[in-house]
Parts: sequence; structure tokens; C-alpha cells
Amino acid sequence: MIGALSLQAAAPSAGDIPAAVQRTPLEALLDVARNMFPDNVAAAAVNMNILGVITFSLFFGLCLSTVGDAAEPMIKLVDVSTQAYTHCVAATGFAHQLLCSLAVVVGTGAVLCCAVLCCAVLCCAVLCCQP
Repeated sequence: MIGALSLQAAAPSAGDIPAAVQRTPLEALLDVARNMFPDNVAAAAVNMNILGVITFSLFFGLCLSTVGDAAEPMIKLVDVSTQAYTHCVAATGFAHQLLCSLAVVVGTGAVLCCAVLCCAVLCCAVLCCQP
């Protein structure tokens, strides 16, 4: 018998947790409420404040729906942007599957050498996905 490795996770004590992390439940709820309404939606997206981006998107969509026919060009822009993003995601997924297949077949070192090929495949996939 080789032996068994036993790991036991010890719960951190209050002295181990930095003061900035030690918050009351009320402070945590207030932090969530503050993150729901970002000052700048672009900064919220960069900082991965998804709750703020979702709140802004819902509010923006609600406002667009109340404008009427004048909002039609903006709604079409959002729709076309969504379709373009969907094509980009599909192309990226194709390139990811290709990379994983190459890694299994030829090893990870060879995959690193194929970076230029992957960029070419990604460009071709994006061009082929156009309607």
C-alpha cells in the first residue's frame, strides 16, 4: 500500500480574514444594491459588475419600448448586434473545438505552434457564418 493523502480544510478564524472582507450582512446587501446601479455602465462591464450591466440593460430596454416608432432604428441596431455576436460566439466555439482536438491528437506543444492556423480558421469561420 502506497499510502493515503489526507487533507483537512480548517475553517479560518476571524483573525485570518482581512478587515476589508469582514462585513455584516447589512453591509453586504447594501453593496449588492450599490452594484445594481453603476455610475458608468462601460466601467461596470469592464469590472465584471454583471448585476449593474443587467440592470442597465433592462432599464434601457424598458425605455426603448416606451419611445414607440422612433426607437425602431435603435432596436434594429441591438438586434443586428446580437446576431453578429451570436456568429462570433459560434466561430469561437468552432476554433475552441479545433484546438482541443489538436491538443488531444498532437499534444499541447504542437497546439501552441498552430496559433496562426487558429486565427485563420477563426477568420474563415466568421466569414462563413455570414448569411
